[in-house]
Amino acid sequence: MRSKLLASALIGLTWPLTHWIG
Repeated sequence: MRSKLLASALIGLTWPLTHWIG
């Protein structure tokens, strides 16, 4: 099951983006 790893990577990439935009 890679869903956990994928979600972790996705959050790691999107979290900083939301901080820069917001």
